[in-house]
Parts: sequence; C-alpha cells; structure tokens
Amino acid sequence: MKDQSVRLLRAGVLAAVAFVCVCASVGAQNQGGTVTERRIKFARGRTTAVVNGSIPYGHSDVYTLGARRGQTMTLHVASRNPDVVFSVSTPSSSPVEGAFTVRDWSGELPESGDYTITLVNNRERGGASAYTLEVTIR
Repeated sequence: MKDQSVRLLRAGVLAAVAFVCVCASVGAQNQGGTVTERRIKFARGRTTAVVNGSIPYGHSDVYTLGARRGQTMTLHVASRNPDVVFSVSTPSSSPVEGAFTVRDWSGELPESGDYTITLVNNRERGGASAYTLEVTIR
C-alpha cells in the first residue's frame, strides 16, 4: 500500500513539474515575440495532415486540432534546424506525457476535445527556420 502511495505521489509531482515547464517554456518563448495560431483540418477521408511554416526565435506557432479519447496521435516535425521542437497539451491544458520539446511523438489520447501543438524555435542566432509538421490521428 505504501509503495503504491509513493508511486502515485511521484507521478503527481512529475505531472506538476512537466506542466510548469510547458508553461514556462511557452511563456519565455512568447516574451517579445508573436504567436501564430492555426487550426489543423484533415481532408475528407484522410488521417494525416501536413502543414508547413517558418518560425523565428522568440515566436510560437500554435496549432489546434480536434481528437477523441483513445485515438492515437502521431507527430513529427522536420526542419534543418534541430532546435525547432513542439510540445502538446490536452483540451484541459495539461501537458501530454512525453510530448514536451520534442521532434517526434506518438501516443494514445487521454481526453476528447481540442489538442494544442506549440512549435518553438530555440535557436537564438540565425533567421527564421522552415519546418514541416506531420500530424496523424487514428
């Protein structure tokens, strides 16, 4: 019983730390920058959508898309700049486990509603970085 309580406490602490990190990262990236928001829509009969963009340091590109609990989301960002990364949050604004400042992620969705994918460019030098974001929902 004690081991289970300790595991639950650790899981709660890790979730809280991840949430704070997501908020701090996105907030820091947005200071003095801009946020571009777009909605991802899938073509009729398709499970994959591809979006292209370009993002300078200090800016965020935020994508929303609707999905249902139990579906699997797979995300991949391609960019010549390895510092272009994304984070994912649930419809209730909780961070998605394992999807914090990454370039690839896949997992089962815990909630139904609009998910948020936030792309940032963490490279301070250089110009804007082009990227391609591939989103698959099954």
